[in-house]
Amino acid sequence: MKRSPAWLFALAPVAGLLLAAAPVAAQMAPSPYYPAAAGYPVQPAYYAPYGMMPGGPPPAMYAPQEMLAGYNAPVVVHDPSVMPAAFGGCQSCGGGGCNACVGGAGRGLLQGGGCACGMDGSCDCGYGAGPLGPPWGMGTPGGIGMNNGQGIMTKHGPQGCTGSAEGCAGCCTPRWWDFQAEFMYMTREEVSRRVNFASQGVGGPIVLDTDDLDFDEEPGFRLMGSLLLGPGTNLEGGYFGTFHWDSTAQAVSANNDLFSAISQFGLINIPNLPEVNNSNLQKIDYSSELHNWELNVRRRWVSPNCRFHTSALVGARYMVLDEDFNYFISAGNPVIGTTNTRISTFNDLVGFQLGGDMLVCLFPGVKLGGNLKAGVYGNRAENKTNIAVMRPDPALNQFFNEFGDDSDAAFVGEGGFETIFEVSERTTLRIGYQLLYVNGVALAPENFNPDFRLAVRPVNVNHNGDVFYHGLQTGLEYTW
Repeated sequence: MKRSPAWLFALAPVAGLLLAAAPVAAQMAPSPYYPAAAGYPVQPAYYAPYGMMPGGPPPAMYAPQEMLAGYNAPVVVHDPSVMPAAFGGCQSCGGGGCNACVGGAGRGLLQGGGCACGMDGSCDCGYGAGPLGPPWGMGTPGGIGMNNGQGIMTKHGPQGCTGSAEGCAGCCTPRWWDFQAEFMYMTREEVSRRVNFASQGVGGPIVLDTDDLDFDEEPGFRLMGSLLLGPGTNLEGGYFGTFHWDSTAQAVSANNDLFSAISQFGLINIPNLPEVNNSNLQKIDYSSELHNWELNVRRRWVSPNCRFHTSALVGARYMVLDEDFNYFISAGNPVIGTTNTRISTFNDLVGFQLGGDMLVCLFPGVKLGGNLKAGVYGNRAENKTNIAVMRPDPALNQFFNEFGDDSDAAFVGEGGFETIFEVSERTTLRIGYQLLYVNGVALAPENFNPDFRLAVRPVNVNHNGDVFYHGLQTGLEYTW
């Protein structure tokens, strides 16, 4: 049970409705099952004031007609004062109450059941579609119960579909969850803009660049919690991430004819960095991590026909995109030396977002739709570069570090498609495909600086990169 004081806000309108309903109940037409309220004359069995149901048995003109075996008696005038079998009466139910109906209290897979006392004292079992049953409902022969022949104890959602001509009362159940846990399996398209690193021969064809890298699908997870603020309004927040993408590529030459971008592919001779030319191995390694936190206030609506469930949200998001890029060169055979350039970029995005979702109830217990969120964020981007030049003589080793940061605007857009299956009264299965686009971030390979003038070159932070993620996600939503 939720222990948050926010439940008080949820209970307040319910209490108000109950108080408002009390005088209305006192004005209901009397029936043979209840004594007349004070100040109201007993109405004839077939008569009631305008706008109210009759309080007694229907006249003969409404008597059930003879039907073929296996078909229901037509539903006629419904008595608003009928009693559920669970409250006693309906002796023909054998004391079984709603459990005497098909499926038992609305818990069948193909159909759910409930019951109500008929006007003639018999027990009327109503049942509706379950998750594997047809999208309509009907009542059983016998007494005339409430809800268009559906027993008033019939459940909503996958346990059964009550009332209404189209049998879709389960669709009217508002979408809600307290806790959401999902497994995500996402990839990232085009690791970066193309950056060239090695050619074969002086000014020759490029044999190593970032297009040689490819990120596979990687696992992650999403955890979300929701807190009710008021009718149709909730506060939701959570995290998704732990993705770690990594890719490696290399070029090898037995003839020591690989030339680096640092020397403009052999067009420049750099005496103090001979290993950048005539190398036998050049290798790049790229890794990236993504983490996301967000907090939103969401407002939900259900269309009058219960087919469409929509929501709108406003909130804040904090996203972290951290990357490492390593460029390794080994020159000579025997080795003249090695050069290793390590670039680390850090992106911290903070801002507000707007969004919403729309779901269509295909039939009770199954909804299909999509979601969308977008916002403009401030991004503080950092670039940290470490260069190590190693020689056979340790006295000739060189180390160089540089750091730069900058801030600018960024954009984050997230959307997807989802299908929701209500598997029980408290548990919902969610399967979907999610897309995430981020623009205005610093990507590690795009911050590679080939300028060999290490001591005097400017420190730049290129935060014009963009990334696109997409992949499957599936999980459970739980309500307690």
